[in-house]
Amino acid sequence: MRNKGFTLIEMVVVIVLLGILAVTAAPRFLNLQDDARDATLEGYAGALLASIGIIAGKHKIEGEPDTLIVDGTELSFFTTEDGNTQSFEYPTATDVEQCMDIWNTAVNGIRAKGADAKKGELKTTFDRNEATCSYADLQHGAVTYKSGTGDVRVDS
Repeated sequence: MRNKGFTLIEMVVVIVLLGILAVTAAPRFLNLQDDARDATLEGYAGALLASIGIIAGKHKIEGEPDTLIVDGTELSFFTTEDGNTQSFEYPTATDVEQCMDIWNTAVNGIRAKGADAKKGELKTTFDRNEATCSYADLQHGAVTYKSGTGDVRVDS
């Protein structure tokens, strides 16, 4: 009687080959997770940049007022320092609340929150010295917007 199937040696060889394949392929697949995180941040930055551009266009069409109502939110296009008012082409922020207003008006899908941000929300901070709004994804990194300039960058 002839048995059909694998011998013990054949099974060991197959398991060893699968192990070698797994060890060589695992780093490649694990690296995809980092790529996905980077792509998420790039997507956030792209969405903000595109929306800020549209808002700046509306600002020009409206005659460059100091403030502009967009979707029920008032966005500022000026700053006042030492009694001097400076106008900008892009929305400006002087605190966390205004940073959140810019993001939440410009980008749909993920909300900017303050210090109480949870997973799935962006923790918003404002750097007064640099005049930048930072929108940090608690898992991935941050998108930074330079107030009044339209500059957006990814900090991962």
